[in-house]
Amino acid sequence: PMHDPRAFHGLGLEYAISNRGACHVNSYQMFVELGQAFYPEIGLEGPYEGMESMGKARIVAITQNLGSIFNSTNICSLLGISFSATDILNSLSYSTGFNYTLEDMMKIGERIWYLKRGINNLLGIKRQDDRLPEKILIPTTEGAAAGSVPDIELMLNEFYKIRNFDKEGRPKREKLEELGLGSLADKLYGK
Repeated sequence: PMHDPRAFHGLGLEYAISNRGACHVNSYQMFVELGQAFYPEIGLEGPYEGMESMGKARIVAITQNLGSIFNSTNICSLLGISFSATDILNSLSYSTGFNYTLEDMMKIGERIWYLKRGINNLLGIKRQDDRLPEKILIPTTEGAAAGSVPDIELMLNEFYKIRNFDKEGRPKREKLEELGLGSLADKLYGK
């Protein structure tokens, strides 16, 4: 990981659950948690206490959906933090010719994120893989984050509930079907 999640617990959850490994720009968690980006239109008003684990799963899920939109439209993460969710929506609508709503846009991001997670599950990813390196779970003795470690189990349990995962770390069939990913559900669970 590039940044130490002992100072930003939500980033620790993002590192543990990210679809492409411990990546700080796969979602917008880091920018939201650092107070560099706010998206009140989609429920991210901030600021958020970095060294708090409770409630971070909701923020991570929303920023993952938003990050999926940024990544699929090739909007640079550093430039993107200056945009509002409405700016991103307008860019998406203008570039595609479709008149999307914020809800549509976030649903598209959610679908992209679940598709990637499901593919990772097909390739063998399970809950046991949603973890942080041991070193990150040892508190530092100095600096602003002294004594702080993310409560990864608390955040994973919250995240799994929010994302509608089974105990193995797979999105449940009904969630995949809701997103139009029934064929992925069939591959994960059988017909």
